[in-house]
Amino acid sequence: MQAYQRGFLMTATRLNREGWETITLPNGDFFCYDPLSPVDLIQEDDRWLLAFGDILDIRAQQRDRKGVLKRLNGQDVDAFHETLDFMGGRYLLIRGHGTSIRLYHDATGMRGVYFTTDAPLRAASHLELLQEDVQSKPHPLCSDELRHHNHYHLPGHFTIYKSIRILVPNHFVDEANRMTRYYPRRPLEALPVEAAIEPLRTWFDNQLHQLFESDERMIFSLTAGIDSRLSLALLKPFLANIETFTYQNVATGHHVESLDIDAEVASMMARDLQFQHRVIPVDDRAFERDEETREFRSMLRQSVTSRHGHAHAYEYMKLYKDRPTRHLRSNILEIGRAFYRKNRTLPAELTVEGAIRCYSWKSREDERVVSLWTSYVAAVGLTIETLHGYDPYDLLYWEYRMGVWHQQVLAESDVAFETYIPFNARAILELFLTPDYGDWLYAKLFYEVIGHEWPVLAFWV
Repeated sequence: MQAYQRGFLMTATRLNREGWETITLPNGDFFCYDPLSPVDLIQEDDRWLLAFGDILDIRAQQRDRKGVLKRLNGQDVDAFHETLDFMGGRYLLIRGHGTSIRLYHDATGMRGVYFTTDAPLRAASHLELLQEDVQSKPHPLCSDELRHHNHYHLPGHFTIYKSIRILVPNHFVDEANRMTRYYPRRPLEALPVEAAIEPLRTWFDNQLHQLFESDERMIFSLTAGIDSRLSLALLKPFLANIETFTYQNVATGHHVESLDIDAEVASMMARDLQFQHRVIPVDDRAFERDEETREFRSMLRQSVTSRHGHAHAYEYMKLYKDRPTRHLRSNILEIGRAFYRKNRTLPAELTVEGAIRCYSWKSREDERVVSLWTSYVAAVGLTIETLHGYDPYDLLYWEYRMGVWHQQVLAESDVAFETYIPFNARAILELFLTPDYGDWLYAKLFYEVIGHEWPVLAFWV
């Protein structure tokens, strides 16, 4: 079993990797990739666009991948950015014009992109894949030892390698190795909760219709939480063709109460509302001991930087590897629930101290952490002028927690299936960030959608 499944590498040297394919880009670089993910290269005169992974126009009911890419390739920069707000999926875009190139990814960086800070620009989907190519020195401040502060990720967009960074959502990186913000671009206008329901319903349905054009098996991870119930409410018209599942840790002496609640409530909902559901038992302790999982564990440690659920990924692979499978998730909806602001005392502006409060307050005396967060806050440039009315800690959660940690969670499960989150488009995420302060803070849109689409889901508490 190979590492870096569903991955890519943009490099100056042709890579001969078993099972992978290579495209020569118009600028002379090589794009090497796992063909499990779709790739298209559109070129017209000196403009070109490479798309890797799923990219769907949320305003359309039918797929037109080539048409979408051709339209994007023909647009000027401003129109290109506007159109990206309505693109769903999990993707990388490489946009070329003359000698210049820019790398973009999807709204929350579900398709992880690592890039080099030293010229020439190189990029990859996985940290160690890029390190194999560029052989960077270790970062002088950022080592795995820092994980004792926060097990999710290291500070900011840094890695353990000196010349490798993570591309943060709402930014692109260019041929000069510069990461530049391109969103938000205009003031955030307040929108009544009731007015957000219709576009959310329409854009969600459009994506599901496009996904069901394939013959993939559709599965949905269901928990007892509000994000999951919102997704379930919107999925109601499609549930006859979707299998839901919940995982439960069954290791002796290692039960997690919240996971037990998830399994119990999800099973009750499925039983009473009569849709397909399964509980997947996961024994993470047995997984770490079993000789038969040794090769898998080694491969996954090479592929990802996190340890969110290696045992889960193994169980998923055993269950779903038999045919192409699409996993629908809800995770990124926490962006719309004031996650940091609601749980911490934070300043109005994004400050280094505020960022550290969100990361790990116990690390505030660690000079390495302070230095790294100082560099990150400067790099992302979230000032009053660039925020356009957005809460800086919503964007910190969006760009750091989701763009840095969450993409690694998805990379874990790439061994089993492709993941799709129907809320992963900026136009949709804006709907969750536009309500008045009180409605936003208490997630009123979530409860209104559930009440509008499938009110019985509020029954289980």
